[in-house]
Amino acid sequence: MVDIAVQLARKCLGDDLAAAYAIGSLAHGGFSPSASDVDLALLTEGTEPIAHVAAMIAAETARRKPTTLAGRLSIFHAPVTRLSEPPRGARFPAIDRLDLYDHGVLLTGTDRRVEAGPPLREAVAREAVDFFLESVSREVIFGGVASVDDVRGLTKRVLAPVRLAFVVETGRVGSNDDAAAHYDGRWRSLVDAALSWRVDGIRGAAQAANLVRSSLPALHGEILERLAADSHTPRAADLGALASAVAEFGSSGEVVKGP
Repeated sequence: MVDIAVQLARKCLGDDLAAAYAIGSLAHGGFSPSASDVDLALLTEGTEPIAHVAAMIAAETARRKPTTLAGRLSIFHAPVTRLSEPPRGARFPAIDRLDLYDHGVLLTGTDRRVEAGPPLREAVAREAVDFFLESVSREVIFGGVASVDDVRGLTKRVLAPVRLAFVVETGRVGSNDDAAAHYDGRWRSLVDAALSWRVDGIRGAAQAANLVRSSLPALHGEILERLAADSHTPRAADLGALASAVAEFGSSGEVVKGP
């Protein structure tokens, strides 16, 4: 599937395509067909973003390869000369630029990523926190258990705070296994279960649902509280407020006490 997207990028962009890379779990490890996105990075010549071309490539790839995985193709793009500060209309957040710099696998073209250098650690941490607060809503934490048939959604809910802590505290981008190895809290059983579900699927639906119901808010609360206590964490007050909400939810008796 990635090869189809790269072929289309060559056809659509011609000499304007400077380089294409695999990034994300395809590059730094931990790719799971049932749970991972397929991340492709396109660096282009010139100064203008190619959002419309990227959308066409994704749509045509899905048409040619109509699979669930093709529907998860995620294309990042920016002019190579403006990679350090992507222009409006480009799509290349700091955390993904760091992933490109550290782990990107060149698929076609000439390796140009060193021209921009890695983004600042502060920018990576800030964007990671912003993304978490904007995308991991209170419904994700308090809204009950996602369907155990949705392995991808369920494991993302579990591992989102674990990955956030890894990025903020280490300044690096890594696999889910890397993030889990960094985690040293009380809710290890839930984190390990999520890693297993990504690879083997969920075999005991009722047991999995009970584990998530009893531990997910507490896992989020534990990590949010730790991050909020560090004055160097971006938006520490916002994370602290969310941690307090999690604690209040737990005190209502909805959450089973920890191990």
